[in-house]
Amino acid sequence: MPLIITKANRYFENTNISLSRINKIISFCLALLCSINTYSQNDERNYVRFLDSADTYVISNPQRSEAFLDSIPVPNDSYIPGKVDSYYGIKARIHYEMHEFTEAYRLWLLGLRYAEETLDKSFAAYAATRTFLLLSELDDYEEANKYFEKAKSLYIEQDDLYGLMDTKQIPAYLKFQDDKWKDCITMLEASLNEYKQLEKQYLYAYALHMLATSHLNLGNYKQGKVYSILYSNLNDKNRVTNEPHYEAYQNYSLANYFLRNKVIDSTIFYLNEVYRLKPYMDHEFRRELYNLALETYDISGQDQLSLAYSDSLANLEEEIKKASIRSGLKMSESLVKTEEELIKSNEKKRLNFIVAAISIVISIVLLVILHKNRRKIEFKIAGYKDRLKELGYLQSNQQKIVSKLEVLEDYIQELKWDIKKISKINNVEVQRNQIMELYRNIHLKSVDVLSIGESHMKLINEFNADFFIQMNKRYPKLNDSEIAVCYYLYMGFKNKEIAAFLKISVRGVEAKRYRIGKKMELDKGNLTLQEHLTTLFKDVELRKNNLNIA
Repeated sequence: MPLIITKANRYFENTNISLSRINKIISFCLALLCSINTYSQNDERNYVRFLDSADTYVISNPQRSEAFLDSIPVPNDSYIPGKVDSYYGIKARIHYEMHEFTEAYRLWLLGLRYAEETLDKSFAAYAATRTFLLLSELDDYEEANKYFEKAKSLYIEQDDLYGLMDTKQIPAYLKFQDDKWKDCITMLEASLNEYKQLEKQYLYAYALHMLATSHLNLGNYKQGKVYSILYSNLNDKNRVTNEPHYEAYQNYSLANYFLRNKVIDSTIFYLNEVYRLKPYMDHEFRRELYNLALETYDISGQDQLSLAYSDSLANLEEEIKKASIRSGLKMSESLVKTEEELIKSNEKKRLNFIVAAISIVISIVLLVILHKNRRKIEFKIAGYKDRLKELGYLQSNQQKIVSKLEVLEDYIQELKWDIKKISKINNVEVQRNQIMELYRNIHLKSVDVLSIGESHMKLINEFNADFFIQMNKRYPKLNDSEIAVCYYLYMGFKNKEIAAFLKISVRGVEAKRYRIGKKMELDKGNLTLQEHLTTLFKDVELRKNNLNIA
């Protein structure tokens, strides 16, 4: 600042402009810049508000949550100071809820990387845990185990026992979700005392719930009842979130157990206990309840109750249909509200632009007054220097783009080479395993290379062109995506894997399978879609010809 004042003083000596006047002009500029900076900081807090709103709607309305995140211009500390890792975490959860698992995986990795760079070990542990859970659900256990170990290590470093035990409970939860009751019981009982010793007993409560349900599903009534009573005796503050829902599920498991053992009185007792908690059930749970009640009252010969539950089931289906319509209307309302929020945000941006434009004009006027003609040449030189810097920046960016293109070309060439190598394998099982491994690598490990330059249909056509030709001839009503689903089923992929490949939900895959069955008229026979495809292409010579396509 003294250097600027000195130069200005020398320049204005010949024009009799005093040093004090120059100081006033510079002070005015600084005051203007400070006011603009203060306004910008207030605007940053508004962007943090968008982040908080997005977090609120992740589960209930992921589309609305994503709209709030899109209102944040760039996820960096200039707009959401200290919240960048949270931004990636929320966005990853949004894509997980929408069954876009590849994008969710990429975002968890970005959040983990940012947390490690900023030494935020707490979020890094959380991101590693969520990445482990996601990869485990996609059956990539080898890669998932790396993040499992990383999460445990980070929690140990922070002395966070609760976080560590939470991470350790996830493998048992995965077994529970896959109906592997025995494995779930073995894991949970080994750590049950550790869960019990935690100050927050959420994990202990959830472990008791899983143990009670698992034992009952295995027919171990006494042990299941013991865990169910332990769960019920916990204080409300320590019970699992949405506790009545879990209590209802345990009673449902008891009713199902007694029905399997033909103890109708006990079945009816626990059915009534479940029915008492009906307000806490979702539509799917209520459907299961009504079906179990129908079966019970049919067996017991109570025709009136059976008829009543049959009517309840019909009403439920109608309710589900209406709920779907209401959901669509609410979605429209939410989008309107989101649009209003975005309009407000745009108005603030326009106001920012006007303030910035006024400040630029004032600055230009001041510079003209201060420097006049003598400084014009210096300004031009400075402008040329800036342009040279910009040119250098553009050249640097161009080199980076060229480098990236080379990486992409190498990646595509590597994929083509792998495809060609796989296509020459004559053993069907070996080829199938190789294809599955290649697809997992493409969909789960391509974090930095998001586009490989080859269309999805072109890739799978190169593997088995005859399959698509035969299917088009035999079933011209099928579209390309439906034939792709048939191909994956024929190759032995599961619904979850097909959903990841096609970037749709598992329910979307199931819906496609249903439509395919209708178009192929499989509902008139006894074969499933997968069995029909296997029978249709059982000719060994046809398979060999398919495998030899390069």
